[in-house]
Amino acid sequence: MTQEEANALIMRAYEVHEAGVRGTTDALLSALANVSDVTKTYAFKHRFKSSAAIESKVRRKRFSGLAELTELDKAGKAERDEAWHRRKKQADEDASYSPDHVTDVLGCRFVTLYQSEIPRVVEGLLGAIDKYNQQFPECPVDASEFVIYTNRPPQDPLSIVEDTQRIVRRSALFKDVPAIIREPESRKSAYSSVHFVFAHEVEIQHAGKAMTPERVSFEVQIRDIFEEGWGEVQHDLLYSEKDKFGAEAIDAGIDRSSWTLHLNALKTFVDGCSQHASIIKSNLDGIRAARAPMTTTESVSERPSDLRQVLQLLRRFRASIDAQKQINEGYALLMSADDLVDTGERLRRFQSAASSFDEALASLTARQRDAKVAAGTLTVAYYLEMEKAAAQVAAASLLADGEKKGLLADAEASYTDLERRFPADPTVKMRLGKLIQNRASGVDDLERSERLLDAAIVCIDGDPTTGRDHWIAITARIDKGVAIWKRGRFDSTPESLQEGLAAAAVATQDAFDIWIAQSPSGNELNRVIGHKAASNIIYYLSMFAKNGGTLDALQEKQLREMVEQVERYVGEPYRDWYKTRDNLIHFYQIFEPAKVAELATANFFDLRRKAEDKAGRPLDAAEVCQYLDGSALICFQAAQEALAIDTSAGQAPKGV
Repeated sequence: MTQEEANALIMRAYEVHEAGVRGTTDALLSALANVSDVTKTYAFKHRFKSSAAIESKVRRKRFSGLAELTELDKAGKAERDEAWHRRKKQADEDASYSPDHVTDVLGCRFVTLYQSEIPRVVEGLLGAIDKYNQQFPECPVDASEFVIYTNRPPQDPLSIVEDTQRIVRRSALFKDVPAIIREPESRKSAYSSVHFVFAHEVEIQHAGKAMTPERVSFEVQIRDIFEEGWGEVQHDLLYSEKDKFGAEAIDAGIDRSSWTLHLNALKTFVDGCSQHASIIKSNLDGIRAARAPMTTTESVSERPSDLRQVLQLLRRFRASIDAQKQINEGYALLMSADDLVDTGERLRRFQSAASSFDEALASLTARQRDAKVAAGTLTVAYYLEMEKAAAQVAAASLLADGEKKGLLADAEASYTDLERRFPADPTVKMRLGKLIQNRASGVDDLERSERLLDAAIVCIDGDPTTGRDHWIAITARIDKGVAIWKRGRFDSTPESLQEGLAAAAVATQDAFDIWIAQSPSGNELNRVIGHKAASNIIYYLSMFAKNGGTLDALQEKQLREMVEQVERYVGEPYRDWYKTRDNLIHFYQIFEPAKVAELATANFFDLRRKAEDKAGRPLDAAEVCQYLDGSALICFQAAQEALAIDTSAGQAPKGV
């Protein structure tokens, strides 16, 4: 390199650095940093490459390229395979490398605790860039490169490649940018990370020049904390030495073979730690998902205790071993199904549980079926028939409307007969009231549901084994509020709708008051039920206002207290948190419209993931509706409406 060429390199390196620093707005950096806050990333880092570092990188690249070309020339024309031509092309590119080719003048890095969290950060990053482009359309950011470095085979269940690609494919930014998947050439030093290169156009006035258009590039890396630790060590030991002594000196005069061996050994250990952490996280996530409570609580007794008492009694009454096995199997299937996420397997277990209880009942003698459990009035037949009906209702909830009618009819007939035989039992009244409420076809059904729930509340309040403070007392009042609300909807007048919403809020407030008096923070189930009550009140009063009603001072105070209660929920959100989020959307549409988009966007993506899990493939907005039903479908459509999404076009939310 001549002195003139060296001077030109120094000057251009300075200009590229200057363009990167001056062309990067505070708004862009803020948008990137916000991704870290929203996704709860472990760390977010950014730095600007100095002009000296840019110059050094160019010199290092050029030296490496020239050295490679020399090697290839020595090899002659003997190597004519694809790999040889690829090496030749890369060597040519490296030999002609210039400051304008540097894509990481601004370098940003998101560090996650686990590899499995990387796709979520990718989604947040692309959403932030889209939003920035909407706010600043005069200088939009575009994408020029997307690379996934992976140290796992594609079939590895811990691999993030497929999830990451699926998210990126949705983004218009990468419509014409192919994904590059880099698998390790050597398992000894497998790098794992996701890299993006973005750029935007700016105009900069360099010293002694007129306003000059510049294309400012920046690189974003996303990797886990284990890869980050190893990368920092490797960079300090290798790249920093090159910067200190020069590439030529390091590559020509120092034997780095021992360094490489030790670094490769270290990388193997680090990869193992990352994998073990991911496995533990994956298992824990599965447990959390399965155990995450539902806001839709069933009025069930303590099944493990019930099972023990029933089997103990049947052994005393010399029931057959087969009957005991069927009962044990029925309870096991019913209890385990509640903890599953897979819909198909849950359905199979609920159906099998119903069959097991049915077969057990058929094999018992009349004396065995009528045996009293404990010292109460409830019999073996009561417990088995109740659980058989519960399994049928649960299975029906997972079937299409046309398939569920028979199961629900059977369950309703069982509950109706049990309610006649055990008139003092609150649980069967609650279950029957809830079933009728869910399949109601008119006001008569809902009035019957409300009567049953009122009767259940009376039984509960006077029952020494439950009482007013028991969780089913809260659930009964929540269900009563739902029956009142639904009854108001069946009447065609706006007045009856408003009246129903206001009355439903009053009934549900009674449930909330019982819960709040119980020191609710100490019990997860109670906490969820309490928040179900609060969430429903938010919906009733918000819809009351949206349908022309005027909230008085007490109602508005009640509404805001419920919002505060829900928003400060401590711990992992319950499994159907999207319902609560949907209710909050209704509130904020009235009082703080600026908050609606964030909540609606969260529901849009959560429910799309739910649908994609069923479909087993990426879905656009129009397709999602085919894989959702019930409240999930309603909430997804509400999110679309709030975000003004054209479903026929399969749009995703703007700015996310």
